[in-house]
Amino acid sequence: MPAENRQLQPAATQQAQKRFGAAALRYDSIARLQHDVRRDLLNRFLPQLPTQARVLDLGCGTGRGAQQLLQARPDLSLCNLDFALPMVRRAAEVAPAVNARAEALPFQAGCFDAVYSSLVLQWCADLPRVMAECLRVLRPGGCLMLATLGPGSLQELRTAWRAVDNWQHVHVFLPVTELAAALDGAGLRTVNLWQETRLRHYPSLPAVLRSIRGIGAANSSAGRRPGLMGRQALIRLEQAYAACRDANDQLPVTYEVIFAEVHKP
Repeated sequence: MPAENRQLQPAATQQAQKRFGAAALRYDSIARLQHDVRRDLLNRFLPQLPTQARVLDLGCGTGRGAQQLLQARPDLSLCNLDFALPMVRRAAEVAPAVNARAEALPFQAGCFDAVYSSLVLQWCADLPRVMAECLRVLRPGGCLMLATLGPGSLQELRTAWRAVDNWQHVHVFLPVTELAAALDGAGLRTVNLWQETRLRHYPSLPAVLRSIRGIGAANSSAGRRPGLMGRQALIRLEQAYAACRDANDQLPVTYEVIFAEVHKP
């Protein structure tokens, strides 16, 4: 069976696009981790913004980030962008929104004072290209604030699946060294780069899987198992994951969150 591989094929990114689009209506009611990370990133992002700054929300989802930015700073000029059209339609209720991929931003060079991106880069097929595009659309001295997931994310689920078979069932997230290399290769100046561990708890395996699949965040990496899982495989998965139960009889889910603040020279 294939070893773990983070490479995203075009077909896989298209599937991710469809999944996130299908999750647009229920996304905000499920995405607890995403809400918390976005809040923390915005708290760091807001002090970086000059008066009447032009800001791009890269991977805007339903537009909650733009909503929070405008509540705190009504002077800002915001543009939302997402690769899932149903997400864009919801975000357009908050601020102007564009349906496009992060690897090919449909904007003129130097048109934004800042770019903000929360838990999006892990779904991008060409990270160096995304960083190059961010550099291009930023004005000189502009700021990019981002958060993405590192390889420690979903480690309990990954370990439990290994007790079932050798297929790659869990998305493989980028290491911080890969992100740092992409930032450096694009010519962006890293001001701060740090990692935090976020822990969530759920009462059952179905609840764990709903928290992941419900927002459209299923495995998109190469090496994933084709077809649907059988009932016996899911029973074995549940038994393997049960070994992780904590003192409160809850199943933990670990997320390794990578944050970065970078600037265009």
